[in-house]
Amino acid sequence: MRLLKLAIAVLTLVLCVAPGTAQNNTTIAIALEGGGARGIAHVGVLQVLEELGIQADMVTGNSMGAIVGGLYSIGYDSKDLAELVLGMDWPGLFSEPSSNENVSWSGRHNRALYAARIPFTRKGLALGAGLLDGNVALAQLDRLTIGVPSNTHFDSFNRKFRAVASDIINGESVILESGSLAEAIRASMSVPGVFEPYSINGRYLVDGLVLDNLPIDAARSMNPDIVIAVHLVDNEPVTPETLGKNPVQILRKTLDTFTDANVKRQLPNADIVIAVDITGLGTNDFLKAEELIYRGKTAAYAMRDILKPLASGSVPPARELPERLETLSISGGTTADRNLIRETLETSRGVTVDKKTLEELYHLLMQKNRYEQIRMQQFRNGDQRELVVTLTDRTYPGHEIHAGFFHEGTYFSDMATATAFTTGVTFRGLTGLFSELTVNTGFNGTMLTNAAYRQPLKEGLFIEPFFSWQTDSTASLYDTETDTQTETNNLSFGLLVRQALCSGSDLSFGWVQSRLDPSSLPDIPGSGELYTVSLFQAGLRMNLLDSVLFPMRGFSLDAVYRVALELPDSGDFFQVLSVSGMSILPFLGDYSLAFLWHAATDFTPSGEDAPASPLYYRPGLMDRRLFPGPLPLSARFGHTAAGLGVEVKRQWALASAFFSLPVFAFGAVSTGFTAKQRDDFTTVHENLVYSFSIGIGSRINEAFGISFRGGASLNTGDNPIPFFSVDIGSVIR
Repeated sequence: MRLLKLAIAVLTLVLCVAPGTAQNNTTIAIALEGGGARGIAHVGVLQVLEELGIQADMVTGNSMGAIVGGLYSIGYDSKDLAELVLGMDWPGLFSEPSSNENVSWSGRHNRALYAARIPFTRKGLALGAGLLDGNVALAQLDRLTIGVPSNTHFDSFNRKFRAVASDIINGESVILESGSLAEAIRASMSVPGVFEPYSINGRYLVDGLVLDNLPIDAARSMNPDIVIAVHLVDNEPVTPETLGKNPVQILRKTLDTFTDANVKRQLPNADIVIAVDITGLGTNDFLKAEELIYRGKTAAYAMRDILKPLASGSVPPARELPERLETLSISGGTTADRNLIRETLETSRGVTVDKKTLEELYHLLMQKNRYEQIRMQQFRNGDQRELVVTLTDRTYPGHEIHAGFFHEGTYFSDMATATAFTTGVTFRGLTGLFSELTVNTGFNGTMLTNAAYRQPLKEGLFIEPFFSWQTDSTASLYDTETDTQTETNNLSFGLLVRQALCSGSDLSFGWVQSRLDPSSLPDIPGSGELYTVSLFQAGLRMNLLDSVLFPMRGFSLDAVYRVALELPDSGDFFQVLSVSGMSILPFLGDYSLAFLWHAATDFTPSGEDAPASPLYYRPGLMDRRLFPGPLPLSARFGHTAAGLGVEVKRQWALASAFFSLPVFAFGAVSTGFTAKQRDDFTTVHENLVYSFSIGIGSRINEAFGISFRGGASLNTGDNPIPFFSVDIGSVIR
């Protein structure tokens, strides 16, 4: 019956339409299959249809088919679509934005400590309905579809359109035909486990791949004369050898089996099937867009003799999308951000909806880290077209379980290593909004237990009682002759008051009680003494870096002043000031120049060689950013220590379909000294140390990176000592 209908339609065209004319009344619907990146092949098919002069009146699609088909239906032509898929930031689309703006110092510090975070509630773990909430993708779709109202029927488009999705609650296939085109596409592309399901009209929707991956029936329901289905065919044979023992491959093939079943059921209802061979190309091969477009063109060209009779003579040019709307409405957001939106979009001629302007505004607002979601939509009210910008505030995080890991090792004629795993839990909102109780435990090279409670007194002002017990056990090689196993037991508790100054910085002061039981180190006077210390402590912390791991721009500062309180049973009086930080200047786009510094001094008068401060608080060159290689013990501790370094870094990206991995290459040189007595700097030149290194590294997130460095350490009067260092996990570089 289908073949008979097609033959009659084609015969009618041949007999009734004179060659070269541009008129026929045959209506054509195109059904586009879902398939992740493979769906980019649809663009190639559309290019050939346009070249042949075939005018599509209706389009249906699922997932990537819905993206291509939805945009095609509102006026994008095949050239526009090719430029879009070739220039799309696919890794950015499949990620969630992360910004340090409007994040406290503690918030940024915690990001650098815990690589894994799992939220939970009283009902159990709250793992979320998908890896991604899809807000980035929805915002992108909003901008791409800004030319059509979000309160309209899809029959009003250049080409009638239908998207399909699956209702995850009742297992029904859903045809989306009105409302927001961006939301319809977002629902249709909600791959289970990747994107959270999307709710439309009370229905919880996911990708239609299992129920209706190639929506031929949806196309047929619009009553076209001809239905052209674009079918994505993987001809790779399924054998035990191809499956192997890879569970991901087995899961994918199982899903393909269910998908193929619903596709094959509908294929007989299509009049023409364009089968695109996508063998060897995966659902995540977005970076192979050119090849996918070529595969689509090849398949369509192979069908040109069958397709030519459907030509109407020419395809109308793409519809010009509006550049301006009449009015602007803003919901939510701060006064400053609402003013920014108006200043950016409102002009004397109306409200601009230029996609580049909207994209720049979106990223500027997201960098403020205030908003969970930013929507930009067109709504029509009679003859008035209004741009509605909706800013949804970021929700305060709830309870979470977290875990972190770090390993640092330096290798030359021997090795020095330290490793620690940290797990913990944070309870939030126990005594009001923004209150936090954090409890951590650690093991391996570092045994620790600590707890801190942050209670807000008013906006930006907190009190923080804390408790900490920690044992550091580190194999430390300071030169070629000294192999020292150090162990320091530190029991501390106290109360701090913290005042947030601005984003990423705070000022603190308070009381700390510590009991220190360090190992004895050779040639370091007083290194093994047991201390009980009561301290007044004040500090200024600033973290304005773009990232804690491998920063490329920004500034950081950590200044701490400690003075011992003269109390019964306390140790000797001492007072120590330490300051460290970095300033990083970007240049030439992918490069940065960093200046790093560390300085500390013990102000306590002392007639002895040893400073009054216990070893745990003693000034020294212990900053691994400056000196990753071996140094003599004599250079590590003293009355005064100072170090300065310069680092040049280059960044580039290793891009894949779903993520972009930043890679860094760097070179650094640093020098420093220690003075053994407070007022005697005559022997500083004898204690100068130098470090030269080059390295490469990468980061997966703010709390997990890897760094390899090779170089040499040099002490005054000694030969250079080559070294190789490795840092993995929550290492701060």
